[in-house]
Amino acid sequence: MSEMIFEQNPELRVLSEKLLQARIRGELLLQSGDVGWASAPSNIALLKYWGKKSGLKQIPVNSSLSLTLGAFRAFTQISVVGRFFPLNEGRVNVLLERPHFSLELNQNAAPMPAKMEIFLKSILHGFADDIALRVESVNNFPTACGVASSAAGYAAIVGAIADLLNLQRFFNACEMQTWLCEWSRLGSGSATRSAISQSDSKGSQFVAWELLDNGVSSSTQELPVHNNLSQLCHCVLVLDAGEKSVGSSEGHTLAQTSLFQELRLAQYPARFLRTREALLKGDFQSLQELTEIDAFEMHAVMATGSCPLNYMNRDTASAISKFVEIRNKVSAKMLWTLDAGANPHFVFMPEASVAMSQFFQLLNSDSRFSGAKVLSGETSSKGLHLGEKSGAKSVVASSKLPDVLKEMSLLQAAQFFLKGSKE
Repeated sequence: MSEMIFEQNPELRVLSEKLLQARIRGELLLQSGDVGWASAPSNIALLKYWGKKSGLKQIPVNSSLSLTLGAFRAFTQISVVGRFFPLNEGRVNVLLERPHFSLELNQNAAPMPAKMEIFLKSILHGFADDIALRVESVNNFPTACGVASSAAGYAAIVGAIADLLNLQRFFNACEMQTWLCEWSRLGSGSATRSAISQSDSKGSQFVAWELLDNGVSSSTQELPVHNNLSQLCHCVLVLDAGEKSVGSSEGHTLAQTSLFQELRLAQYPARFLRTREALLKGDFQSLQELTEIDAFEMHAVMATGSCPLNYMNRDTASAISKFVEIRNKVSAKMLWTLDAGANPHFVFMPEASVAMSQFFQLLNSDSRFSGAKVLSGETSSKGLHLGEKSGAKSVVASSKLPDVLKEMSLLQAAQFFLKGSKE
């Protein structure tokens, strides 16, 4: 697997070789107990990534564009198990028995998925094949229910390994961002949009993962945005916090079995450019139309594959219908989108808070939504953070999550957004 990755991503081979040379010089030394920390945000795709290029590792069939959810975060600690042994003619002795990799998720021991272990071994390949890693990760939002937990999780893992290795000593800023974004992409495609590292609030909250013209590679970058859209708000309606019966990885494979996928992809080059233009101009109306059309098309592809996936169930569709009814009635600047899960996301301008309050009041009056919750947190450019200042150290050690994400009942949400409209 590692060799295939390096063949398709020669820049990662070069960076791995740099780390091996640092180990040979004695500048890179790891032993049991060494630790790295990172926290990474989730993101919500406004233009969806759905479907992968055949024969290539994690290359999308279309470009995508997301809004960073700075308050929805994964906090991760990576610890070394084992130690470096003397090199054999400048190479790691791979014949040595390697320690076991392990995982703790939300303070519960969990079997490490084979995919994750292969991924971690690939990152260490060539310069650290004699050690293993212990991963401890905590999310402050539900896992595997359409809130991009894998995006935050894999970006945080890659960031914590970067902190463990102290990569700033060996890479320049461009190499560092390449290493973070490319390895995150190889863990989970959408994680590359969560791997943009920001040390302050001056960056953009919009990130593009763009399929390049050669069709076999991609790039990740922040997008410029008009000041009109710099104050966007976000919340997610949690109708089902359980794990999905069919994960996104399988869904990407099934996409090619839908007759609608080819029609969907034909729209993408122009749609991607139009959405970038809407961001530059601060055109919320166009952003709303493009985002909602895109979500409908992705779910049409899901529902018409050889194994239909119906994430947009009856309650989800009803909630979205009520949202659109309120939105259109008062001409509020608010939009909905839906990833691979039953829980719709809502993005809106601050002046639409009254309409959002009315929407949650309407849902609260319907008994079908009695168990629903609303998660609200800031949208910001608070991207990937490395080191102790990321907050991961204290979170993993104590399980006390930073108070940045509000969980509310529908009635509480209605009151919260009504109050916000008056401030």
